[in-house]
Amino acid sequence: MSASAYFSADYREARSKFRDAALRAGAQLTTYVNPNSKGPNGEELGTDVARLGPPEASRVLLTISATHGAEGFCGSGAQIGSFETGLGRELPAGTALVAVHAINPHGFAWIRRVTEENVDLNRNFVDHGGAVPENPGYDDLAEAICPCEWNDAALAAAKTHLEAYAKAHGAAALQFAITGGQYKYADGIFYGGTAPVWSRRTMLEIVAKHAGRARRLAMIDFHTGLGPWGYGEPIVTHAPHSPGLARAREWYGERITSPRLGNSASADVRGDILTGVEERYGEIEVTGLALEYGTLSLEEVLDAVRADNWLHAHGTIESAKGREIKRMIRDAFYGDKPDWKEMILEQALAAERKALRGLAAGSATAASGACRPRRPMRRRPSARPRRSRRSAPPSALSRLLPAEPGSSRAFPTWHPIGPRSRRRSREAFAWSGYRGAIGCARTKRAFRRGASAAISSTARIIGTAFPPAPSAC
Repeated sequence: MSASAYFSADYREARSKFRDAALRAGAQLTTYVNPNSKGPNGEELGTDVARLGPPEASRVLLTISATHGAEGFCGSGAQIGSFETGLGRELPAGTALVAVHAINPHGFAWIRRVTEENVDLNRNFVDHGGAVPENPGYDDLAEAICPCEWNDAALAAAKTHLEAYAKAHGAAALQFAITGGQYKYADGIFYGGTAPVWSRRTMLEIVAKHAGRARRLAMIDFHTGLGPWGYGEPIVTHAPHSPGLARAREWYGERITSPRLGNSASADVRGDILTGVEERYGEIEVTGLALEYGTLSLEEVLDAVRADNWLHAHGTIESAKGREIKRMIRDAFYGDKPDWKEMILEQALAAERKALRGLAAGSATAASGACRPRRPMRRRPSARPRRSRRSAPPSALSRLLPAEPGSSRAFPTWHPIGPRSRRRSREAFAWSGYRGAIGCARTKRAFRRGASAAISSTARIIGTAFPPAPSAC
């Protein structure tokens, strides 16, 4: 079956497909109805949870879709594909698979990043009773980020303000000011709220029920909107030098990135769902991963977020402008193309299998009471490894990914080389480690479309130069 069959056109279809796929796989379903919101047609909205594995599992792999509602198209497709392709049959003994579908059902149904309270769920996991993070940059830019009018004159004035801020403070500071999160402007973007929202409370309740007695928990949270077309950046939010970061590197390889170490396309935010669960359940060994898949350029994505915010605060959804903005926000977070869907599913399954191996290996290590030394890999000094005629050719996606350190291809460094070349293209980029054998034409185009996942890609919004790409952690 084609990967496209696992993806959906809207929340209602996604929910139906998820429930059907989970039941066919033999999973147990639980539904948490959101009492605070209805769908665009007055339908019930809810978070569905599917579980495979023994009830007393000591190891749990938990996947999450629609933390940012409009990004649920991606995560839902990955979860449905996991069930339909038989991932549940690969569970090691004593391990459970828990799929949390549409943790932010309001945002998914209405094609918004935010919850019904206009809260960014990935900024809501802070202690609202204490001192919340400050963002003075957003204070300076609030009117420019979210203008009261959405027309050429208002946007030109906003751009001038952003240009001045970037010139004074730098492009990285501009990105953090816009996306880092703020807790003062309830009608703004990336707003963290003033109290735990329904989706946060529900998420913690789900973890307590399905992993509260587990010893080890692996979490994969699916996101979209940053980076090259279809490439899933493996982002880890564990603290530097922490056991969680070391485990993530061991499980997923040296390609992982970390906002706290400064080598991720994401800003270093506070109040994210992975860190929130880790802090709440400190007695559980939590290893978290956010898979961030690229769609459009950062300029287009942020413009769509700002436009959608203006629409729900000042506009009319059913107007021509409203429908155009809804198309913008959908395109910004859902690459509704067959090649994109194939790449999403392939990387999602690979990450889930790595997590299952990591959970199982950790259990074996704990049982033995000591860390086992890794068996050194045998490498041919120069000859290319032979491949059996019967074996499948290497995946185009595996060629797209940066090579591990020590291989013939170093971690890629991106350099801007030209303007847009076609309608759905981003800037063209050259890859310093490219050897001419990346794979099919589709994969080569994926490198050239929006391939700058550098932290300061916000700079393109205001026309400033790109700083050097950071090194891998």
